Amino acid sequence: MQHNSLRILLSLCFLIGMSGNARGYEFVSITEILKDPVGREEAIPGGRSHEFIEFTNLGTAPLSLDSLLLCDGVSVDSVVQLPESLAIHSDCRYNASVLPPGKTAVILSPDYPRAPVSSAMDIAPGSVLLTVNHARILGGLARDDGLILYKGTADFIARGLAALSDSATDFRLDTDRLRHSSPADLIEGTSLIPSGVMMKEPWVPCPERQTPGKFEALHRSGWLAEFKPHRVFDSSLVCSVAILHAAPLPKASAWWIETAPLSSGSRVVLKDEVHPLEAPAIFEIRLPLDSVAYRLCLAEAEQECWDIDLSSIWLPPDAVGISELFPRATDHVPEWFELTNRSPVPVDISGWSFGTHEASETLSTVPAAIPPRDFLVVTRDASKFCAFYPAIKEAVVQPPRWRTLRNTSDTLCLWDRYGNLVEKAAFSSSWFPEWTEESLERVDFTIDASLPGAWSISRSPTPGMPGTAIDWRHVSRPDLRIGPTPFTPDGDGTDDQLLVEIKLPPGYRAELTVVGFDGKVLWEFPRVSEASYMWRGVDMDGRSAPPGPFYIVADITNGESSYRIRNQGILWR
Repeated sequence: MQHNSLRILLSLCFLIGMSGNARGYEFVSITEILKDPVGREEAIPGGRSHEFIEFTNLGTAPLSLDSLLLCDGVSVDSVVQLPESLAIHSDCRYNASVLPPGKTAVILSPDYPRAPVSSAMDIAPGSVLLTVNHARILGGLARDDGLILYKGTADFIARGLAALSDSATDFRLDTDRLRHSSPADLIEGTSLIPSGVMMKEPWVPCPERQTPGKFEALHRSGWLAEFKPHRVFDSSLVCSVAILHAAPLPKASAWWIETAPLSSGSRVVLKDEVHPLEAPAIFEIRLPLDSVAYRLCLAEAEQECWDIDLSSIWLPPDAVGISELFPRATDHVPEWFELTNRSPVPVDISGWSFGTHEASETLSTVPAAIPPRDFLVVTRDASKFCAFYPAIKEAVVQPPRWRTLRNTSDTLCLWDRYGNLVEKAAFSSSWFPEWTEESLERVDFTIDASLPGAWSISRSPTPGMPGTAIDWRHVSRPDLRIGPTPFTPDGDGTDDQLLVEIKLPPGYRAELTVVGFDGKVLWEFPRVSEASYMWRGVDMDGRSAPPGPFYIVADITNGESSYRIRNQGILWR
């Protein structure tokens, strides 16, 4: 890749609230808003006390907090200091006159200090806390309210700092109310955050419900990077990248890195540097269409790296598949299914849908990336699911609305954000007569997911991790092995148990028994739902089995056909 493939645009003057001077530039952005807290509009806690607006100083110059106002196009509020500090937020900042670069402020409702401590929000330490001079923030925030944050007076806008609006505005006062629509399926108590502030990307629900005082996209060192793929062109993908540093800029350059995944890490195969990096920068680059991972890194701060998600425009073939299903909910575990990303690039499933051709639902309205070679669980109730499986709570998504899976048989389709069918999976209890409350695991991605051969009963569910069935189910023909032989169940700690290992192709079922040399059944294993079993050398009544030859017998069925595998062993005492 040559430098002439880059087009660097150093001017970001189109951004509201950006101005420059000898001391640095000013760039303020609204980075979170909660319009619909949990509870009634006039309740405390609720709408009267828990609405908030968060804004962040992304420039290199301190922002003076005097003469700061909010306007929704009609009403105007002055942004003022909280009258007193709050013990519950003792690690926040009060009576601040400026907002330093890289720092965040939270405008709280004047009624917030009156709310019970039990309803206190989890405000990030170090946040500057402010409020407004009226009883409610702009008279109470509605789901479709927009606003302007500006410097000036109640009658005059001296300088617009940031805006929240569905469309461009000329910032005049005493005009129509500004509009900023919330998603129709936004859950009560969930805030909105921007998916991009430099590129003016849409606002989306906060994945963590609300995070006042924390602008998630900004690294602790002050770096912010955003990327937006545009289109596929001549076997390459055009992507815009924006970079800024919310503080005086260190001596650093930025580069694109194309890496090839290896077992020992990754190998840099292509690099293109942008140097020098001055103030905010936007550049455009063409990336070759290939199944490799792209990253944006900073030259003098290599720990500052961003994985580049190109999945909104292009994906390798068969990147995402349905790998596990749990339709039979219990008292403790809700319905769920698991997606796996089998490609070497991250995949964002926001805007994707699931369901049937008759009825479908959105998977996620917020960014939800599946890392390369990793998993994501989609569940009806994330809180309940994570309480039962706490180790994988970072890889769980709860759709705004759930499409219930039938217990006996069903079809589950997966579509990308453009409506393309990604996968069609099906299951039926008739395929698995012994199925009770277990999950179904995908054992072969080369088999159509709507066929019984693609699935197997899991010994125990494995959400968010590789399944247990694939090791012994991904075979073309049955296999039975035992050992050691002879084995000696005499309690001396050596060869006291017999290991029985079985492998079955998808769709095959088997029953395992131990048969004495005289043909008498000594032991019956439980239904075969895993790869290995142990026999302690006793019969079904707990008595020691007689020494001598015996047989491990596997009676195997596949549809209407059946046959037997028999392996001989010897028991000594």
